[in-house]
Amino acid sequence: MTDDTSYFICFDDYDMAYIAMLLLNSAKVQRFLPSIAFVDAKRPYTKKVLERIDFHKIVESLAIDELIETEQQLALSCFVDVPMYNKFKSLLEMGQLQLLGKENILSSRETQRRW
Repeated sequence: MTDDTSYFICFDDYDMAYIAMLLLNSAKVQRFLPSIAFVDAKRPYTKKVLERIDFHKIVESLAIDELIETEQQLALSCFVDVPMYNKFKSLLEMGQLQLLGKENILSSRETQRRW
């Protein structure tokens, strides 16, 4: 159940969604987010804030070890590996993963209108 303030990004591949989830939950990204949001606001993570997240910069700054550490911090089973992360980076570089751009962030309200 979501309301009009919920945002999501879509994936065709579970592994790529999993990598994106780890990237967004990594310590570096979690430290960065409050610096671009008004954390005291009722809804600090607006569409404009989410559009500022740059996956290209994130993958440049995060090594596989940090993703494994994120898995551990989230109490997840070991799943991520080097080939999976390299595939994510390759697809991102080739433009086959369009993440969090203006046209790719959908609110639940926008999705309901499309259906």
